[in-house]
Amino acid sequence: MSGTHVIIGSGPDALAAAIVLADGGREVRVFEAHAELGGHLWKRSEFGPGYWAPGLHHDVRVDASLIQKLCGGHAAAVLGSPPAIHTPAGCIPGDPLAPCELAGWEARRAWLSTVRRGLRAVVRRPAPPFTQAGSVWPLMRMGASLRWMGKPALRQLLRRGAMAIQDDLDEEPDLAQGVRASLALDGLAGTWLGPRDPTTNGLALMRASVSDEVATDGASLVAVLAERARVLGVEVFLGSSLNSISLKDGHVDGVVVGNKRVACEAVLMTDGLGSLLDALPEFSVSPRLQHAVENVRSRGTVAV
Repeated sequence: MSGTHVIIGSGPDALAAAIVLADGGREVRVFEAHAELGGHLWKRSEFGPGYWAPGLHHDVRVDASLIQKLCGGHAAAVLGSPPAIHTPAGCIPGDPLAPCELAGWEARRAWLSTVRRGLRAVVRRPAPPFTQAGSVWPLMRMGASLRWMGKPALRQLLRRGAMAIQDDLDEEPDLAQGVRASLALDGLAGTWLGPRDPTTNGLALMRASVSDEVATDGASLVAVLAERARVLGVEVFLGSSLNSISLKDGHVDGVVVGNKRVACEAVLMTDGLGSLLDALPEFSVSPRLQHAVENVRSRGTVAV
């Protein structure tokens, strides 16, 4: 069928792409190899013996405003820290807004409340261009927001914001181990940094202060996106694995999924680039592109 866009996989990236394409008037079909939507997010992810999280969402930062934009104003709850991580010794708390009686938590939350206003002003505003007349005023307003938190809090922010999160946590010996681990994860998740890297404490402070990330597990996030895709007319086929992609005059003209051929003008895969190469006809891409695709590397302790 001419004009059809085929998406392989049904993770949140794939479903978001389906929503954007369908909302733009394209005919979209989603093919998922598993029996459920969501790719790697619909089930729990065990990333070490005895260590697991609810899907991969603990390392996927999703802004609530993005969900509202994609899903027609759907009001998504927000959080300021990753969901809980389960370990052999118990559960690491992940939500700093929830009541917690662990040692040191109330003092840490009080500190965050003193810097929240200033940090929100910095994070939410892009850096002003200095080439335009009058552009100094947005910068001055940003500085005023920081100044209003008070000199003691501002001095502490300037000192602690540039620190490694490990060093900052070491200054608070009363923090319980669960709280310490949760705070450290908040400065590392989604980055290539380690706990001894400078500015990781600043990242954690900004994330905990802004608190605009989706507060849901992976399955709930996928359900919201899938429902919006369904409303827009996206067709979803479960238990359907990609076998091959056919080309005509150097352009995609169809895919074979299972034992069925589907004509299309474009194919999207949000992960599994190696599988994409395997599905293409032999010698259809340049050696340079094939080498680049086969040698993608992810930096960082979280990725490893």
